[in-house]
Amino acid sequence: MQRYTVRKSDHGYGVWDSATNGWRSLAELEMRDAEALAEQMNFDEWTAQHIVAKYPQNPAKPCSVFLDGRWWAGHLWEWGRSTDGRWWGRGKCEWKEWRGWMPSDRIRPRQP
Repeated sequence: MQRYTVRKSDHGYGVWDSATNGWRSLAELEMRDAEALAEQMNFDEWTAQHIVAKYPQNPAKPCSVFLDGRWWAGHLWEWGRSTDGRWWGRGKCEWKEWRGWMPSDRIRPRQP
């Protein structure tokens, strides 16, 4: 069972936290928005527990990140290695929100 699930309220949908037995979002969302938020929250929960080594990038490195079917310009703040040996990165995009850790195959170097 995943920690964050979608539940229906009197006003729409929201994300329910099974660990605290309470809402973790507004309960007035569209179903697809609540599902996307719950998926992101479950993913963030997994990576927070499994990233065992972190390597800050100071200054942040220019990169491209693959989100929503296309590459976006961004900056990589940190690399991380998970317990299964995979590499992850996190950072910020100029035009698209990039939250949490992203698998390394969705990040590539970019010239400044």
